[in-house]
Amino acid sequence: MQGEADVWNALACMCAAAGRPHEEVFGQPPMTASQIHSQAVWQALNQLADGSAGQSFPAVSVASSPFPLLWLPQWLAEEEITEILLEAKDAFWNPSPLATHGDAAVRSSESLVLSSGPWVQRLRGRAAALVGLAPQYAEPPQLVRYSPGQLYKPHVDWGHGGDASLFIAGQRVATVLVYLTDIPQSCVGGCTHFPHLTSRKQQEGLRIVPVKGAACAWPNVSVNGMPLMETEHAAEPLQVKRAEDAEDAAQKIALNLWIRDRPVPWVA
Repeated sequence: MQGEADVWNALACMCAAAGRPHEEVFGQPPMTASQIHSQAVWQALNQLADGSAGQSFPAVSVASSPFPLLWLPQWLAEEEITEILLEAKDAFWNPSPLATHGDAAVRSSESLVLSSGPWVQRLRGRAAALVGLAPQYAEPPQLVRYSPGQLYKPHVDWGHGGDASLFIAGQRVATVLVYLTDIPQSCVGGCTHFPHLTSRKQQEGLRIVPVKGAACAWPNVSVNGMPLMETEHAAEPLQVKRAEDAEDAAQKIALNLWIRDRPVPWVA
């Protein structure tokens, strides 16, 4: 029965991706995640936050409600970052998806997905283990870079009903966002902004300043598997301090690692 379901879901995904979703036949893809994997993600992040996971790296709880948000200040080593950036240097970067197929005013960055290489498999395994799941549940890493003025307005990482990949890989249950650069000295801004994480001191929400080698991790669904609107976040634009530095201003580069509710079938 499971094999038949997999074939059915693959067919639904292919039809939707081809622009012929046939909702009268396949319906909408499921937006909720399994409780087993959702609970595993929350348990793993909470254990990292209170130190009971026994991890070999520091983890700081930035927020616990309405969802756990962790800051991992030493998640990638300098040599790992160098390896990743060298491989990406001569690769062909594309406008990030929304900048191509949607409103460029919403997302104006460039992206690069790498699905092969030893560091890719290491990162997938490490990110999945961070949230209590196996390596095959992690998508290929997506590099993203922002030049001054580029941004990604408030958005969520979990998939909506029009996301055909939900048929075959399920919901994105967690995100690990890794910073590969610091904010350039010639720039200000560039924070990751969580507008729903408010407090008396942070009435406009929580802003995280990128630090090279550090990562943030959070669930995209509740412990019961429901997508969380409260996880909405934005990549704020870099702003050059002085006009004369505009041409030489460096970029902000980060790495998205998304963990799914089912094994990801499009990774070799």
